[in-house]
Amino acid sequence: MKNKIDLETIKKISRLSGLEIAENDQEKYLKQFSEILDYFSVLDKIDEKSSSFDNHIVTKLKDVTRKDEVSDSLLEKKVFLNHKNSQDKYFKVERILYNEDN
Repeated sequence: MKNKIDLETIKKISRLSGLEIAENDQEKYLKQFSEILDYFSVLDKIDEKSSSFDNHIVTKLKDVTRKDEVSDSLLEKKVFLNHKNSQDKYFKVERILYNEDN
């Protein structure tokens, strides 16, 4: 099954990710994204109900969690030391979420 992805989708992904994709590269990314989505569409064919796959059997992992340990927090002064733009104890960053209109 071919996934439906077009140049408008590539432009939207570019805008939402904050990555600039040159006009001459958009076709290349269109092809690559389509191939990736087609590859993942194979997973749609798996019948999960009849499959008894258990990841722990494959990886032989028993417990992958760690204990939470309380430790001292960083001093506020050190937290903002390497950040250029902060205000009132908050990091100021560029806007990354947009409406469809902007």
